[in-house]
Amino acid sequence: MVFSSVTGFSMNRVSYMLYGDSTFTGRTIIWDFANMQIAKKPLLGWGYQSFWLVGPDAPSIVEAPGWVKDMPNAHNGYEDTLLELGYAGFFLLVAFILATIHGIGRLARFDLSRAWILLSIVLYVAITNGLESTWMRGFEMLWVVFVIAAVEAARYWGQARPAANPAIARRPAMRRIHGPRFRPPSTPVNVVRSR
Repeated sequence: MVFSSVTGFSMNRVSYMLYGDSTFTGRTIIWDFANMQIAKKPLLGWGYQSFWLVGPDAPSIVEAPGWVKDMPNAHNGYEDTLLELGYAGFFLLVAFILATIHGIGRLARFDLSRAWILLSIVLYVAITNGLESTWMRGFEMLWVVFVIAAVEAARYWGQARPAANPAIARRPAMRRIHGPRFRPPSTPVNVVRSR
């Protein structure tokens, strides 16, 4: 933000250089309207799923300019969270994201490759919500994937580091599930004994 204010080089400029459109295909117009509505109810917001297209007297239809009236969301998950749940809900969402990332850090102590995969998924969803709205939408696949990643990371939340706790270090290593173990039979099963 400091670099942008000093140099005048902003994300709008990057968007113009890449796409020839400084509004991220009209998203900044939606975001300006959303920010005005957030300022009206900043603490608790308008209510979960009660802003965009919820009837003829919906705030988005009554007060939005032009084509913004037809938008199903703000095309920004963070803006939509602020609109619907206010700053209280926004800080809970940020706490949930940070707790998930912290849980992935604990998972890395046990299984580094699984932690990298989960971290990649979590960061992808967090970045995607900058231009799309998927937070807390039950019908959005990315939200479901994020929740699954959070649950997987939470499985390791209360466990201590294996080397740090001598009782855990004496236990056998965590069994990884790679499918059933193959053990060749001592005698062939399909062989019919001859008389």
